[in-house]
Formats: sequence, C-alpha cells, structure tokens
Amino acid sequence: LTEAVSGVVKSTISIFQQCIKAFVPTPAHVHYTFNMRDVARVFGAIYESEPSTLKDKDGMCRMWVHEMLRVFGDRLINEDDSNTFKDFVHSELIERLDYEGGYDQLVTVPRLIYGDYMNPNADRRVYEHVDDMDTLVLKINEYLTTYNDEIQPPMNLVMFLDAIEHVSRIARVLRTPNGHALLLGIGGSGRKSMTRL
Repeated sequence: LTEAVSGVVKSTISIFQQCIKAFVPTPAHVHYTFNMRDVARVFGAIYESEPSTLKDKDGMCRMWVHEMLRVFGDRLINEDDSNTFKDFVHSELIERLDYEGGYDQLVTVPRLIYGDYMNPNADRRVYEHVDDMDTLVLKINEYLTTYNDEIQPPMNLVMFLDAIEHVSRIARVLRTPNGHALLLGIGGSGRKSMTRL
C-alpha cells in the first residue's frame, strides 16, 4: 500500500495539469476551472476511509480512480471530454501505478460506486465500494420509502441504476466538508428529487 501512495500523488498532480491544458473554460462550459483545492478533494475521502476499505493497493487505487472521476470527471459535459479524461487516468495507471491493463484491469465492474449509506445504523458510517448492485437498489428504495413515509407529498420515483448513481454522487458531496455541487440538466430531469432523497 505504501509503495502506491507516491504514484497516486504524482498521478493526481499529473492529471490535474493535463486537465488544466485540455479542458479550458469557454462560454459553452464556464465551469471547466480546476485548482489545487480539487487535488485536495481527491484525497479527502481516501484520508477519511477506514483501513478495512483499503486493504491493498487495488482497493486504494480503485478509490483513487473513483475520487478522480467524481472531482474532475463529473464536471465534463460531453462524452469526448469524459473519454479524454478516462484516457488520462488509464495512462497514469499504466505508467505510474503498474497496472498493465490500465483502467480495465483495475475497475472490473461496470459501475464504480462508493458510498457510506449501505449500513445506516452503524456507529460510524464507512465510505466504501458498493459492488452488489441488487443490494444497492434495495437500500436506495428503502431510503425512498422512508422519505415518502415521513414527508408529504411523496416522491413517486423509479430508482434505476443511473438515478442511483446520481444519488450516490450527491450524497458524496453532502458528506464532504464544505461540499457543493452545481446540478445541470433540463427541467424535469430529477435534480431536485435526487437531492431531496
């Protein structure tokens, strides 16, 4: 684990510098601004994580990839930019972190989701990788049922995996000290409902 720390730090700074050059603010995407606070945000969740969630190099690097996707990747508004960013991460995994297969070798699941909501009754909620999508859907539907029981009018939502991914992203922002988000989308796309949940 300790041998990966140096590579993760250098890779984060390298990707940050690549993002500054590749994703410049324009009138179409004025929010493409990156600064050193973004680098610090990547390490916030890793720093606060429990040793049980970072058992080995793969666990730490997987969480790092997730945090990079959340801090930098979630700002990107089109598929070309997202693919360019994933290429940055892929090349850093190969060059600095010794994953010959890059992103695909490390992330073997179709959806990389982390959250601290899987065990709400725990004394200390653990931010961890969620790998069982069926259990995740059941848990989020439980939260929706609880919300609808307590607050009127109820939200009649169908929680499919894309919506659950957005809820996870919003939950991550809300658990972060001084966390903030700009939710973009057309009217009726669920920004308000996902945030309430």
